[in-house]
Amino acid sequence: MGVPDDVLRPGLEVAFVLAVVGARQRPPITPPAALRPFLNFQKLPNAALAPVRKVVEEDDAFRARVAAVATEEVVQRPSWLWLHRPEGWEEELATLAEAVPEPDGQGSPKAQARRAEAAEAKVRRLSSELAALKDEVDRAQDGRQRAERELAKMKARSEELERSAARSRQKAGHAIALLAEAQQAAEAARAEAEELRRRPAPPVETPPASVDTAPPPVDSVPSLVEAAAPPDAPLPRKAVDALGSAASAAAALAASLQDLADSFDHGSTVPDTAAALPSANHADVAEPLPEARPADGVPAYTAPRRALRLPRGLHLNTQEADAWLLTQAEATVVVDGYNVAKLGWPDAVLADQRERLLDVLDDLACRYATTVQVVFDGADVGPVRSPRRRRVAVRFSPAAVLADDVIREIVAGLPPSDPVIVVTNDRAVAHDVRAVGANVVTSDGLLAVARR
Repeated sequence: MGVPDDVLRPGLEVAFVLAVVGARQRPPITPPAALRPFLNFQKLPNAALAPVRKVVEEDDAFRARVAAVATEEVVQRPSWLWLHRPEGWEEELATLAEAVPEPDGQGSPKAQARRAEAAEAKVRRLSSELAALKDEVDRAQDGRQRAERELAKMKARSEELERSAARSRQKAGHAIALLAEAQQAAEAARAEAEELRRRPAPPVETPPASVDTAPPPVDSVPSLVEAAAPPDAPLPRKAVDALGSAASAAAALAASLQDLADSFDHGSTVPDTAAALPSANHADVAEPLPEARPADGVPAYTAPRRALRLPRGLHLNTQEADAWLLTQAEATVVVDGYNVAKLGWPDAVLADQRERLLDVLDDLACRYATTVQVVFDGADVGPVRSPRRRRVAVRFSPAAVLADDVIREIVAGLPPSDPVIVVTNDRAVAHDVRAVGANVVTSDGLLAVARR
């Protein structure tokens, strides 16, 4: 294009100032490489006109930035056409270039003064335009920083949601396992209830009326209790056990009263305290009285188990009272395994829950010489005792039998003279074992004592 550089000088000056201001921004707006040698100049030298024009003509992105701030009032019509390039701009620019008079050497002082004033006015306009542009750039940078901060927050929130989803998936798996166990326990309970319902009622024989009729043996009382119900009426296992215990106690009391009545009627037995008293006439005592024995067919009376009494100053269901009960060397501690393990380590799988609980119980037994038995549901789990765990007895309930019933069986089978501590949060189990003289410590209390 044959348009002289001097005709396009206003547009070239705007391009130069825009490159200088952009390079001084923080962060800087990278200027074209060909303009870097001129960025330290205070104004655009004549030698830089051609390089700046070449950059603007070859770099469309940079030309668009210059055109965005170059109005026709600022850069005049020729430079505006060259920067904006509307349709037919080349012919119009050539016509305007031909109309521009050639410079006359040095020029007159008045002409030079006019050009200086025009240049100063142009600089002022460009400064105001560039100030507005700088403000816009600052706002854009602030918006970018806010967007980066929001992006960082969203990223952190996304990571937290992923971690929460992972925890939810783990809890869902644990809940599915618990649901499967509950379904198995429900099936076992239904099978046991069905078996009780189908069990035929044994015939009840009415003994002949007689004053000397002995009470039925204790072992036969539960059967009589079951026989008293209609054949098609299912009795819960806990109700049968409770009625059997009450009937056993009544039979034992009846046996004791029968012994006492026989001693008065026949004079064959007397209480030991009466035999130890001195007689008024020593000659009447020929030989010691025979030892008192229960009547034939009547079981010997056994004293019921008595719960341990807390020392003065200790209160029930406190950590101090739980520690005193669990560290009694002469007591047997029976632990409801999964009731404690699932409370202590809810996020672990069943195998890890058992191992952690057994480690805690083994440490408790070693520290205080406590006899510990732990009962878990399920007969198909297999042995879990390791060679280093020697003080904890582990037992699994057989198929179709709940660990709660095994705990009741263990408590009933221990000698009445031995104190028993049962660890559970199950209300039904706690009620039943308290009824037969056992102490109860909650699962939370065991964990608190074992972790001290």
